[in-house]
Parts: sequence; C-alpha cells; structure tokens
Amino acid sequence: MSHLSSDRTVMVTGLRPTVNFAQRAILPAGTRFGPRQIPDCQMLYVIHGAAEVRLGGRRYTLGAGDGVFYGKNSPHQIVIPVEAAFFSVHFHWDKASAEPVHPAYRIRECSERLIERHPTSYTVQLSPQVAVRVPHYYRTSGLEALLMQIVMEYRNEAPGYEAAMRALLSDVWIRILRQESERMINPASKIHRALAEMRNHPDKPWTVAELAAISGYHTDYFSTLFKAEKGISPKQFLVDERIRKSKFLLLSGETLESISAKLGYTSLHYFSRNFKEVTGLTPTEFRQQGEVEHEEVE
Repeated sequence: MSHLSSDRTVMVTGLRPTVNFAQRAILPAGTRFGPRQIPDCQMLYVIHGAAEVRLGGRRYTLGAGDGVFYGKNSPHQIVIPVEAAFFSVHFHWDKASAEPVHPAYRIRECSERLIERHPTSYTVQLSPQVAVRVPHYYRTSGLEALLMQIVMEYRNEAPGYEAAMRALLSDVWIRILRQESERMINPASKIHRALAEMRNHPDKPWTVAELAAISGYHTDYFSTLFKAEKGISPKQFLVDERIRKSKFLLLSGETLESISAKLGYTSLHYFSRNFKEVTGLTPTEFRQQGEVEHEEVE
C-alpha cells in the first residue's frame, strides 16, 4: 500500500507493481515531450544515443545504460538531442490488480515554471528493517534484458502476461533499490579503479585477480565487495560494458566479426550469445530494429 505524507513523499509498503504501458522506442533528434504531468509513475532507460530530462529544477543528461524515474504529477520534460533508443515503462507501485491501465488519456501538459517544483519522492519498504528512497537517476547493470522481456509481454498479451510483467518489474526495482541501499551505506565506491579500467578497456580479458590487484584487495574479498556494491560479478559487469559499447558499433555499420574482435571476444558465437543474454535480442535483430523502428513514446 502507498501513503502520501505532507512533504510529497510516498511510502510504498508493498512491492506489487502494475505495468500500465511498456515499449522500446527509437526517436529522432529534436523530439520533445512536455512540460507535462502523468497519472502514474514512469521509468526511462537509454539503450543508445542520449536523452535530457528536466525534473525538479535539475537537468539529467542520460547516455547508454542511464535511467531516470519520476512519479505521479511530477512536472517534467524529455528532450532527445541525438537519435536515441530507450525503454519506457509506465506503472503503479502497489495495486491489487495487475491489469494495465493505459495512461495516455490522462497525460497533461503543464507550464514551464512547474518543472522547477520539487517532484514527489518515493520510499520503498524492502523489508521491516530496510526502507530505500527511490533515486530519480539510476545506473544499474542487468536491467536491459528484463526490460525487453517486459516489453515483449506487454506486446504479446499471452495468458498470464499481467503477472509476468509484475514479476519482471519487481526484479528490476529490487536490483535498483539494493544498489541504492548499498550506495547509502558506502557512498564512496571502494572498487572505483577496477570499474574505471573495465569501462575504459572492455576489450581486455580482465581476470578477477588483476582487478583485485588494481583495487588493492585480496581476490576473494574483492569479489565479495564487488557483488555487494554492484549486485553482479566482475565478469558480468565486463560483459555488460562490452555489450554497451557494441551497440554503438552495430549502429555505426561495422561487421559483427569486426565488433567481436574489437571487444576481445574469441568467437562470434560467444559475442552473439552474450549480446542476447544482456539485451534479449541477437546483434542482427538489434541492428535491424535500429534501422526501422521509430515509434511514438508515451
């Protein structure tokens, strides 16, 4: 159940999200939405390209792997400065029914000055002992494949799709909120050097021992610390970084063989398998969608 306090903070005491709308969209540079307000909550996640979101007097510049969240009646504006692909999911935090209720007819334009107003905050009670404030900006590994599954369930409407979307979106938010909880406990990352090396050089065949040495930790302790802070293993983080870079190369027209070699893969099959595990699409399917899929976003 959700409760609104006097300072515009919503306390979510049960995690039963209902997906109202989900899509994967590709939009051309110059696309704008808002200023506007929506009747539910929305999360955006950039797959490639860039998006700028104005919310609560702040401007969030999002690249691949970045996401933003805002809730009901929180004035915002979305601007696409270069062609971008992203996931858009509208949802309610806690409803008895999992039946989607499309938000389109209740989205309202608002004045520019309202964007400066502080947006509604949300806090989710993950357990009796742990309550986590929902971040407006997030960058969490492992979300792309889950979001793609939500979109496919929404599109196909197979029997039980409402419950499937609820389970998938719960997984998405548990990952984000666990990471946020860890960030609140340890605001300064203890593994930042290893993270920087993998982001800057995803083509290298990094071993856990090498990454641990860079961070100044014993291998076993480093693995435990990494999993606690990022929610995934160093190996999976490296895979995610490789796939993030590969998406740009795919849309730039490079061959699959060239991309695979550039990112340190020993075989095209291994690269293709990793790509589908992370994104839910094969490299060829991703490139084809980038060429033909231009949809309206809600």
